[in-house]
Parts: sequence; structure tokens; C-alpha cells
Amino acid sequence: MISGSELAAIVGTKSMTSFPKIKAILYDMDGLLLDTENFYTDVTQQIVSRYGKNFDWSIKSQMLGRPALESARTLVRVLELPIRPEDYLSERKALLNQRVLFEARWTRFNKLRALIACMVTASFIIILGLG
Repeated sequence: MISGSELAAIVGTKSMTSFPKIKAILYDMDGLLLDTENFYTDVTQQIVSRYGKNFDWSIKSQMLGRPALESARTLVRVLELPIRPEDYLSERKALLNQRVLFEARWTRFNKLRALIACMVTASFIIILGLG
């Protein structure tokens, strides 16, 4: 992880004068601060395992990049789950919220704090995408 002083030195060096000054950073949660992709996989496996099913890449690959409800319909159809897609999404949301809160508080808190401190030190505008 780069320190605030290192970041300030990089941004402010004369060797970088040909580049415009960085004024803002836009990033999303998925992978940078929290590895949320694994959360989705783990939570989905947790749900489908109650029905004796396995959530593997052959199913996940059919769901990626699609709207949530469409992905849920695919999951329920392919695995022949005895639940409605809407019920799966509702349960997934509750489990994901618990998981993200735990991870944000304990596993990644110091990294998040250090990253934000670096950006504040360098006077960046901070923009976070959450959805």
C-alpha cells in the first residue's frame, strides 16, 4: 500500500508535470476495498447447498453480466431449486449485507482507512460507486 506522503510525492513531482493534476478518483467496491465477487459466490453456494446443489462456474458463467432477477431465474431453473427467484434474491441480499458489514469492519478496515487517508492527503475528491 502506498503511503500518503509517497502518493503526494508521486503526484507532485516535476517529472509528472506533463500530466494534468489528478483532482479526483472514482472507484467501486468490487475488488478494490472488498472482494465482493467471492461474497456472491459463497452466499449463493450457502443457499443452494440447502437443496443439495452445487454452484459452480458452469452456472455462474450463465449469470454474470445479467440483471439480478434474470440471473436468479437462471439459477433457479438450471439447479431446479424449489424456491422463487425473488425469494433467492431476498435471502441473498440479507446474507450479503451481513457478510459485507463483517468484512468492512474487520478484514479490510485498516486498508480502507489507509487508502482514504492517502487520497485526502493528496486532496483528491473521493467518489465511490456502490451498485
